[in-house]
Amino acid sequence: MFLSLRTYFVTLPFLVFSSTLLGGHAGAHPPKNDSLKHRILKTREKPSFNPGDTLHINLLNDLAYSMRFYRADSLFLLSQEALAHSRNTNYTKGECLALLGLGEYYSDKGEHEKSVRHFKHAHKIAMELQGTELLLNIKNSLCHQYDVMGSYAKAISGYLEGIEIAKRENDQYMLGVFHENIGGLYDSQRDYSQALEFYKIALEIGEELNDKDFQAPTMSNIASTYAELGQLEYAMYHINQSISILEKNESVDWLAY
Repeated sequence: MFLSLRTYFVTLPFLVFSSTLLGGHAGAHPPKNDSLKHRILKTREKPSFNPGDTLHINLLNDLAYSMRFYRADSLFLLSQEALAHSRNTNYTKGECLALLGLGEYYSDKGEHEKSVRHFKHAHKIAMELQGTELLLNIKNSLCHQYDVMGSYAKAISGYLEGIEIAKRENDQYMLGVFHENIGGLYDSQRDYSQALEFYKIALEIGEELNDKDFQAPTMSNIASTYAELGQLEYAMYHINQSISILEKNESVDWLAY
């Protein structure tokens, strides 16, 4: 199952960073995609193959999302296929994931109303399934979409709901994501003091999780905010910390910025 970690692009004097930790760049397909394609083909070669099998649908959804930043048409077509098979077999979790994939596709295409419709449908199903991890990811994507559309009150309200659910379920990772995203929203509104408050909480959570991949983009966003405030010493400190982590982790895609 894929996770949708969606935050904001923040313009830095040094870099342009997003904390979309599962993101990527157009180019050659990563090895994961080839592995997923191979598994799908092997599954389809079995004499007992059923396209409505949950394993097959899960693989389609996984491959769809892994192709998001490489071939948008594949995200769309694979999500559509997974959606059809899920509905034919009443596999609601597969339907939910496929709707999420389609929502991300329309979001990336700038078709925001369609994106919201798919996210809201997925959100309703996730509420019925009572699957917290999936629900939090859908809520995160939906709130980001509200932000893009200028519906800031809906975005903030949804993010705060996400924080409460993440606290209740002790989901520290998504708790950090929601704080990061609220920071990004305030940053885009030039409310830098509020942005820093939420970014710093997100960074603390990343440190508690010892998740360097989470910490690096957060540090870069903090650096950007300090730069906007004219506090260049703090900005340089955080951007250097971010770059150091990325270099140690050999995060070539990020450093390409």
